[in-house]
Amino acid sequence: MEVTYTDPSEGTDKSVKVKKLTISNTRLSLDPGQTETLKVTPDFLDAGASAAVSFGTSNRDVATVDKDGTVYARDMGNAVITACCGNQKLEIKVTVD
Repeated sequence: MEVTYTDPSEGTDKSVKVKKLTISNTRLSLDPGQTETLKVTPDFLDAGASAAVSFGTSNRDVATVDKDGTVYARDMGNAVITACCGNQKLEIKVTVD
């Protein structure tokens, strides 16, 4: 899987290959108002490579997630938080009760 990013030191686009993603939690159980920060670690094929991880949610009414991976429990229900880097994707099941 490849991710294209701009190297800030050179101002050029480069491709990096993502072998896999590792995440700190695959399930979260939170109370409304609680937060939890996910730690997602990409494993790149090229030593020294880097690229950003992006996050999304399946249900903004239940849980949202910011660009740093902090999950905010909003209301009771279920949601799936998705972490992506290149073509690699992980899903985290969130229950707010």
